[in-house]
Amino acid sequence: MLHRCHHNKESWLFLLIALLGGIGQALALPFAYVANYSSNNVWAYTISATGALTPVAGSPFAAGAGPQSVTVAPSGAFAYVTNSNSNTVSAYTINAATGALTPVAGSPFAAGTAPLGVTVTPSGAFAYVANWTSDNVWAYTINAATGALTPVAGSPFATGAGTGPQSVTVTPSGAFAYVANSNSNTVAAYTINAATGALTPVAGSPFAAGTAPLSVTVAPSGAFAYVANYTSNTVAAYTINAATGALTPVAGSPFAAGTGPESVTVAPNGAFAYVANSTPSNNVSAYTINAATGALTPVAGSPFAAGTNPNSVTVDPSGAFAYVANGGSNTVAAYTINAATGALTPVAGSPFATGADPLSVTTTNILVPPVASLENPQPSSFQSGIGLLSGWSCQGPNIGISIDGKPMLQAPYGSGRADTASVCGATNISTGFGLLFNFNTLGAGLHSAQLNVNGVTLGTPTQFTVSVPAGEFLTGASKQITVQDFPVIGKATVLIWQQSQQNFAIQSVGP
Repeated sequence: MLHRCHHNKESWLFLLIALLGGIGQALALPFAYVANYSSNNVWAYTISATGALTPVAGSPFAAGAGPQSVTVAPSGAFAYVTNSNSNTVSAYTINAATGALTPVAGSPFAAGTAPLGVTVTPSGAFAYVANWTSDNVWAYTINAATGALTPVAGSPFATGAGTGPQSVTVTPSGAFAYVANSNSNTVAAYTINAATGALTPVAGSPFAAGTAPLSVTVAPSGAFAYVANYTSNTVAAYTINAATGALTPVAGSPFAAGTGPESVTVAPNGAFAYVANSTPSNNVSAYTINAATGALTPVAGSPFAAGTNPNSVTVDPSGAFAYVANGGSNTVAAYTINAATGALTPVAGSPFATGADPLSVTTTNILVPPVASLENPQPSSFQSGIGLLSGWSCQGPNIGISIDGKPMLQAPYGSGRADTASVCGATNISTGFGLLFNFNTLGAGLHSAQLNVNGVTLGTPTQFTVSVPAGEFLTGASKQITVQDFPVIGKATVLIWQQSQQNFAIQSVGP
């Protein structure tokens, strides 16, 4: 039986990687937070340009009994910590200038028995807590002004056949939640009600994992999920069905890790994954991620040395630095990440002191809202056939477009848009994004498109109307039409049906 009460001889150590929304946005004032189990507090640090950590004035900040996991809301305004021995969640406001923590009015808030993992949705509207002993997930709405937590109607939600929930995470789209169940060797999957935050089990859930899964995370693309299996010394990889949230093992999964992997995270660019391997390995495994399949390949030089009993690993939102909480040596190890290879190099001055038994580390930044525009479809426009969902964004790389409130479609980012230099800067002109899309699949009628940049929803949905000639993909048809006095009086434009585009194209313009 697995339990996360640290230092119980019967129990295993646990780590939750707190997934942050807003990864890759314009950033300022970076901070790091560490939950220290035995000293019942949270240490806060500023992050320098080199990745070095300096304690925030007033740090450490008091928590409940046995703090296990720490996460920060995507806005950077609030932090949340699970207290496994007092069955509560501590909530704090974050001083945007200093990183200091102040308890939210009403904190701590009640949770289940032995709360371990905590995460916040990319929208910042809901928080979820995995409760190890009570075998359930508590869901809360977050007061946007104060950070206070209120239980969602129907909460807590059972993990069903899954037992010993350790870690909880949410997809970048906010559509699905996943829970690693350490006692039943499974991952529970849920759909999230976007309006209420309520959880509904995905068909087929729970899904098989390795032995003693302690940590689950999702790639920034939302296409893959990864699970650290403590006893089987592996990382399980899955593809995520974008429509249902169901998990399917990636070919070659599970992938070998070190001894006792406790935590897994993915870099903001989706190119690399990192796993903290506890004693006796005391290192970090690094992998490249196959963008098409999700498969993992060890990085040259991996694994990389850490402190004693590393049980949490995270990557900062810039993707430049990785941090590892070493529970046995009361330190945080800091590394620079080679952008080309994913290899880790210790930061000067690393490791940095923490409280007693640091079990979880997360980083965040005060975020500046992305500057972006969804140019196609235009508001009140008419669409049919195969066209583009396109526009530009000063920030990347994760561009999502939700059609009619459904899970995000990921649009490739980085095409040249010199016309955005006046907005994004002369050295930041690879700002375009675009995705081919068959509008016929939506059916005739009014529809909407919502732009999301790095987990942040921008503006209001764009309304457009779809007209469908005959089903999703018309075959065998041909037609040529002449339009007189277009584009100017006296000109004639010949249109010809193009099956591959499911639309008419201009064949010629003449007198």
